Amino acid sequence: MKKIICIAFLLFNCSNAISDNKKTHGLGVPLTSNEMNAISKIKEMVLEFTGKSRTTEPPFSFAAILNIDSTDVTLLPYYDFDTAIFYKDPSPEKILESLVLSNDLYFAISKNGCLEYSMLAKRKEDTWILSRFSENWGDIIKWFPERLREADSKDFKIFRVGGVEYFLYYKKGKPIYSTNIGKEISEEILCETILESINRAVENKKYLDSLGMNF
Repeated sequence: MKKIICIAFLLFNCSNAISDNKKTHGLGVPLTSNEMNAISKIKEMVLEFTGKSRTTEPPFSFAAILNIDSTDVTLLPYYDFDTAIFYKDPSPEKILESLVLSNDLYFAISKNGCLEYSMLAKRKEDTWILSRFSENWGDIIKWFPERLREADSKDFKIFRVGGVEYFLYYKKGKPIYSTNIGKEISEEILCETILESINRAVENKKYLDSLGMNF
């Protein structure tokens, strides 16, 4: 794995730092030892799994991760959505306030200038595990480079809420939200969507609690 990060097929075409009051993400800087360790642990996890598998050929996803040493790896600006913050006073403006830099690590992996896949590493006790993997992520977000070129800056954030991945960037001074397939969604509609998702989760929990099913 190359230590100097490279974003594939001119995906972002920038080295601007993306800053907030918690941490700075630098596109085009070396991975930290913590980030390198997370990748190493995921590879170990995959090696252990494939070693126990009865199949002779691992699925593409496993094969790709096993070959990660020959790829370029970029840490993406990934944020958690704090539903508690949002739910106290839900509004379109509250969406931004509810984004908190994630402790999870979201990586984009490219090879020979082409974005191949993405993976999300999640901390579990004293190790890292593979939480999510998208082998065709490059095809999914192929709309994004052009949108980012038209944006006010190269700053962007990725977050997930209600099972949907969103991209946030700015254009003409306003936040623009898009799903990971490029469908733009207004602040007002996104606010309603998130609120409905939270209310559904609350009602489902109440129902399960009434049955004595606590998870």
